[in-house]
Amino acid sequence: MLTRLSRAVLEAPMVAEHESTRAADIPDVERFRAHYRAAVAELTPIVEGFGRREMEVIGKHNWGWVRSDFSEYMRESEPRFVNAYTLMRASLSRRARLLDVGGFLAPFPLALRKAGFAVTVAEHYGYYGDVLEPVVQLLRQNDVEVLDADFCSGPVEVEQKFDAVLCMAVAEHLASSPRALMTNIRKALSVDGKLVFEVPNQLAWVNRVRVIRGHTFMPTLETIWNSAVPFTGHHHEYTEEDVRALMRLSEFRIERFEFLNAYYGLDTMRAKLLYRVVPRFFPRTRDTMMVLADVSGRSDVAAS
Repeated sequence: MLTRLSRAVLEAPMVAEHESTRAADIPDVERFRAHYRAAVAELTPIVEGFGRREMEVIGKHNWGWVRSDFSEYMRESEPRFVNAYTLMRASLSRRARLLDVGGFLAPFPLALRKAGFAVTVAEHYGYYGDVLEPVVQLLRQNDVEVLDADFCSGPVEVEQKFDAVLCMAVAEHLASSPRALMTNIRKALSVDGKLVFEVPNQLAWVNRVRVIRGHTFMPTLETIWNSAVPFTGHHHEYTEEDVRALMRLSEFRIERFEFLNAYYGLDTMRAKLLYRVVPRFFPRTRDTMMVLADVSGRSDVAAS
């Protein structure tokens, strides 16, 4: 039976807490949360309609996705995207133009469009054959611009500058240097633009427990073996030191650095207690790192 403490830990909000100036003319955080849930509700019938063929096409370059539950993934990713919105909200206006790099199933950009922003999604959909075409059609029906481009390889030219670029859970999938990704992001940003950047924490408590038990926290050899070249699963998960080095090398300045728990797939109460209690009290063992950065030369700040 759960104690009051364990229930309190599990039921506590997973979104990192921080102070920010509230912009009166754009949706507050709870309103955005409602937009996100509406976006997920529209995307869920599409992903739940994927059969074996569609899942094998999506997982061609990352076989671990073949057995994924994408509807659950979108639902349980809500804390990540709400936190990202909270981070950048104070710097946005109703006229803000937002670019989501590597949107994949795109619940976040769709939610941002529902919140009233002009949104562009940049994704290299060629990796997924024609399977994600219904997602692309839904985005376009909602006036989300879709740019079929790979920000992670060569130079990408965009026709306009963006007030914010969102790079969520992309960099860990790169098998080579992130230089092209960060260079393209810088080129896409306006002078006063903001970057929201998110990667998994290599030193998360959940990863440490797996290593202690003799397991890897990276993709298994079987997953890599069954994946076509290039393999697009996780190649390099990041540490805080890595993220700060990446921002410095790509000439970004960190305004806010946060650790949060966004891990999904914990299907037992014991697992939830094991993987959430310790990070609750030791923030640097949380499983996700997120930064708000700009190119204006401000000094880096400590993590929270």
